[in-house]
Amino acid sequence: MNNKIYIEKVGSAPPRDAKAYLAFFDLDETLLVGKSMLDFFSFFCDERGQGSTYRQFVSRIKGYLKAGYSREVLNKHYYENFQGILIDEISHISELWFQKKLTEPCFFSEKVLLQLKLRQQEGAVCIIVSGSFRESVRPIAKYLGIDMFITNTLQVNEGYCTGSLGSVQVIGEGKGQAVKKAADETRLSLRSAYAYGDHVSDMPMLELVGNPIVVGKNPELRKIAKSKGWYMLS
Repeated sequence: MNNKIYIEKVGSAPPRDAKAYLAFFDLDETLLVGKSMLDFFSFFCDERGQGSTYRQFVSRIKGYLKAGYSREVLNKHYYENFQGILIDEISHISELWFQKKLTEPCFFSEKVLLQLKLRQQEGAVCIIVSGSFRESVRPIAKYLGIDMFITNTLQVNEGYCTGSLGSVQVIGEGKGQAVKKAADETRLSLRSAYAYGDHVSDMPMLELVGNPIVVGKNPELRKIAKSKGWYMLS
């Protein structure tokens, strides 16, 4: 893994006026109701006729959780599953997965979606910051009219995934780095920025902005939010 952070812009963003500000959104269990990474991998394995691979992975993850592994470690193990697979195949299946999710209820969090629409109406530069990967996030970002997204990047060699990351891991401290990178590129202040997150691993992002907003019912994060006087969207 290298130390680069990749920002992908979605379409051509409209010109911003002097009131523009940044709005950062975590993805899983924030903009989305559930965990897209596991949902995608289940769909991916089914598409390839490898349902047992998904079940074995879930079993391993349960063991890692019981052993107290961090989200960063779990995240890395997730990407090992894509070793030797064509990135074009992953991209294609990502599109199929997203089209399927659009036909299902409760994919997006309605409360956070309303917040996104409000920020967009106010002219904010809206950015997804996620430990998921570009190919699976791209169709979601396009659909929601997100300006740009910062995610993990799969390392690719001659078109095939190596099973490692090719960028900074955008989880935990990596989210803080991503937020700083976006502020540098857009030349917009973090003091006026908003950020939405649901887990303590989002703290490095939430602490950097002037308007942190906690989503969901994670007791540890809500305790921190209460002590800091942060707004909680429940």
